[in-house]
Amino acid sequence: MVANGLTSNKEFVSEWYFNYNTSPLLEPNSTLFFTDNSGLLDKATIGVFTADDAIGSFNLQFLFLDDSFNNGETAVISIVGQGISAESFNLLNDPGNFFSAAEITKTNGGGTSSAWIAATNQPTQPVPEPATMLLLSAGLIGLGFFGRKRSLK
Repeated sequence: MVANGLTSNKEFVSEWYFNYNTSPLLEPNSTLFFTDNSGLLDKATIGVFTADDAIGSFNLQFLFLDDSFNNGETAVISIVGQGISAESFNLLNDPGNFFSAAEITKTNGGGTSSAWIAATNQPTQPVPEPATMLLLSAGLIGLGFFGRKRSLK
């Protein structure tokens, strides 16, 4: 995880939420093992967490030490367990809008306000290559005929 784009040197990431595949059920103490190589993580907890009414609920929460996960810093957290892969965390939250959410604290220049950012499920639109090539070809052929007709006059 990387904290980039924070606008104030007082802003920091206080918590970060993710989802994981719960089938088969992952047990917190026996299945998942957390290693915090960055020294920024306060604790990682498993359960159902409501990040915010507008954000929804997640089942994996990372809490960071106060004022510790600042702009430009990277938290490296290893999560290992039997059958766990990157795809195990590629799940949308309930109600199905976000893959991940983070709370940014002290957003008003070091005050008490906070804000949420979230990774949304934005499907990519396919590029209509055949239609684009057909239109381009038709335009070039039309220009060619127009140019030839002009040169014959």
